Amino acid sequence: MTTVVDRIKKANDVYDDCGIVVASIEYLTISLLILAFNTVWTRTDSLYSHVPLIKLVACTAGFALPLIWAVKKPAGKLSMLPFVLVAGLGFCVSCFLTSNIAASLIAYLPVIMSCAYAEFCEELEVVTRFLTRFVNVVLVLAGISLFFFIFGSTLHLIDPSGTVSYQWEVIRRANSYWSLYFETQTIDFLSYSGIRNDGVFCEAPMFNFVLCLALMTNVLLLKGSRLKSLLICVTILTTFSTTGYMAILIVGAYLLMVAKVNNRLIYALRTLLIPILVVGIVVACVLVLGDKSDTGSYGVRSDHLIGCTQLFFEKLPLGSGFGDDDLFYSVFEFDQGLSIGTMYLLAQGGLFAVALYAVPTFYAISSGLRQKDWAFIAFQLAFMWLVFVTQVVTLPIFWLFTFLVLYKWPMLVVGASNREELARLDV
Repeated sequence: MTTVVDRIKKANDVYDDCGIVVASIEYLTISLLILAFNTVWTRTDSLYSHVPLIKLVACTAGFALPLIWAVKKPAGKLSMLPFVLVAGLGFCVSCFLTSNIAASLIAYLPVIMSCAYAEFCEELEVVTRFLTRFVNVVLVLAGISLFFFIFGSTLHLIDPSGTVSYQWEVIRRANSYWSLYFETQTIDFLSYSGIRNDGVFCEAPMFNFVLCLALMTNVLLLKGSRLKSLLICVTILTTFSTTGYMAILIVGAYLLMVAKVNNRLIYALRTLLIPILVVGIVVACVLVLGDKSDTGSYGVRSDHLIGCTQLFFEKLPLGSGFGDDDLFYSVFEFDQGLSIGTMYLLAQGGLFAVALYAVPTFYAISSGLRQKDWAFIAFQLAFMWLVFVTQVVTLPIFWLFTFLVLYKWPMLVVGASNREELARLDV
């Protein structure tokens, strides 16, 4: 009987036969989908006016992913077609509501791109390869940023190579380390006061989002290298983001609860300590959030959550459409950008957005519970938390994970035995 491990190893051999060109295209496309959004590079004076074009190019480049596999394997049963139709209808409605074709296209093109890629992912090997390469790309970003954060921003052993101007609501300036790392934000967090590790992004929440996705994927789905997880986890800590800390707590709580313990005494003690640890985590979260409640980010997020929820119910069933940000600012007390994800998506997309995001989410939850796949459940909880508090709902990476992981992963990984086989594979 062919095991999951055998299938993945066989896929590795077939993929290697395709040559380095195909692998390079996939790596390049993943990198572009991550870096083309809200990085300092795309917000510089020379490129800022072309941001909509850059986003469209990045989304279009994402079609290189399904094309790679379309050449090798025809589509299956067109299981993603209903989502494509909903996205197409949502696009037409959004254009009618706002007359902003570019914003509507930027919002719905990543959905169609992600559906196209998920359609051709009929093998577990294909998905694991994409996820592994995603983790590798983020690992490079994490390593570079951590190096400059420690030796530049913290120890001051390396001086900035210059400064750069970029557009982020207003014109801002940041220290640049050879355009590989930028000092864009400072923070007062608990007892720390200094630079946040934002990598090449304009704000820490964007960097934190991809870091947390990589950590969750490597630990909970791929059962990958502990060294990779440690490096990414340390980088998340240097972003000083409570969102990232919550994600780490979810991953850590899962690892604690499923860790194998041979000693009966230690097992009994762990069983007794788990409720105490859960209470401790809750208390720690309250303390951290209490500290953050005195900062602007807490008030802005609360304000935006209330405003988006109000608009969601007012604009049902069609939503407000994409591109009319003035409507949101009219109900916000704080109009310094948008700082939440899920409710912002639902307010704009109405029932179309509910179908595109909620259906894969509920399917993933039911599949995880039915298969008793607690690692997958932990991934979903962390993912929903990240999306809820971070404005990433128009990013291709968000939609790729929504359809590829939440919707397609449980179809490909069936039962605990397959997960155990996958865990033994060094990816």
